[in-house]
Amino acid sequence: MIKSIIKKFSFICVALPFYSIAQSADNQSTIFETASYSTGENAAVQMVRFDPIYFKSDSTAIDSKYWSSLDYLHHWLKINSDTQIELHGHTNGIPSHNYCKNLSQKRAESVKAYLIKKGIPSAQIICKADGKNKLLVKSNAKKDKHWNQRVEIKISGFNI
Repeated sequence: MIKSIIKKFSFICVALPFYSIAQSADNQSTIFETASYSTGENAAVQMVRFDPIYFKSDSTAIDSKYWSSLDYLHHWLKINSDTQIELHGHTNGIPSHNYCKNLSQKRAESVKAYLIKKGIPSAQIICKADGKNKLLVKSNAKKDKHWNQRVEIKISGFNI
């Protein structure tokens, strides 16, 4: 399985201790980062970050440009099968709160369905609807609202 991941994704190690980045095979985007560092007396901080999946307005369809990112997440979850992820759906700030809550839930479920179709157990994925409560950009201008229309991937129970 590792060989198939290496064929599909290039890995780059950065000069910081215990820090790595994976890029898509086309080197167009960073899709995964990990870091591990000590905070003092036997305390350690571990971080894993996957880039968000962005959506068009009023849509739950995953754009094909994110398939490689989700395929990498699929491979990563297969290797780290004891790890649970949270998919946090978000929307722009224009529609009503109820509409945004529903749309953000459907976006998270859309990403979950993609991963389940690839073989990830449903129990490994939790969907959360944040609606328009956590806007990255306060502007609703067409050029800005895109940044709010996303699903963020958060990792829990992961050991580097």
